[in-house]
Amino acid sequence: MLTGIIGLAAKSIVEYMSLIWRALVVIGFISIIVLNLKKGWRDDLKLSRLSFGKRPAFYVYFPLIFIALFAVSVYLNSFFGLGAPIKQTDNMTLFLTIIQTVLLGIVLGWPLYFGEEYGWRAYLQDRMIGIFGRIKGVVLVGVIWGLWHAPAIAVGYNYPGNPILGVITMTLFSVVIGIYFSFAVFKTGSVWIAVLLHIITNSVGRLLIEYIAYAADPIFSFGMGVYGIAFFAIPALFMLKSDTFKEGDEN
Repeated sequence: MLTGIIGLAAKSIVEYMSLIWRALVVIGFISIIVLNLKKGWRDDLKLSRLSFGKRPAFYVYFPLIFIALFAVSVYLNSFFGLGAPIKQTDNMTLFLTIIQTVLLGIVLGWPLYFGEEYGWRAYLQDRMIGIFGRIKGVVLVGVIWGLWHAPAIAVGYNYPGNPILGVITMTLFSVVIGIYFSFAVFKTGSVWIAVLLHIITNSVGRLLIEYIAYAADPIFSFGMGVYGIAFFAIPALFMLKSDTFKEGDEN
C-alpha cells in the first residue's frame, strides 16, 4: 500500500516537473524572439552571436537544401540496395511529420542543442579560428566534436557493432557536417542557425533513415556512413573554397 502511494507520488512529481520544464522552455523560446525584435536589444546580442543575425532568408533556404541533401543521400542507400525502410508511411504523412518534428524541436528541443552549439560554433570555434584561421579552425572543431561522441558511439549508438570504425566515421561525419554548420554561422553571424541545423540532423535525419532506407551496414553506406560523408563533402568543399571561408583565414 505504502509502496503504491510512494510510486504514484513520484510519478506525479515527475509529470509536474516535466510540465514546468516545458513551460520554461517555451518561455525561453518566446524571450529569444522578443529580444531579437527590438534593434537595441538585438545589437546587444550580436557580439555573443545570440541575435538572429543577418540574411533572414538564409534560415529558410539553407535548412531546406540541407534536408534535401540528407534525403538524397539516404535514398541512395535504397537505390543501390544498401538498405530498406524499417517503418512505412505515405509521402504526405512523412512530409507533415518532418514539419511537425522540426517545429517541435525548435520550440521544445532547442535547449538540448543550444548548449552544445554555443560551445562548438561560438566559444570554441572563435578561439580556434583566432589561432589557426577559419578553415583549419573549423576542421579542428569538427574533429573535437566527433571525438566528443566517442563514448556513445563505442557502446553502439549510430554505428552499432562498430566501436572503433564507428568513432572514426563519426569524427569524419562531424568534420564534414560541421563545415555546413560553420558556413551557416558565418553567413548569418548567429549561433541559432547551427542550432536549427543540429535539430534537423538529429530529428529529421532519423526520420529519413527510418522511412526511406535504414542501412544494413552503418559504416559503408550513405546517410551517416562513409559514402554519405563523401556525398556531403562535395558541397562542403565548395563552401571551403568560397569567400565566406577565405575572409579572416589568417593562415
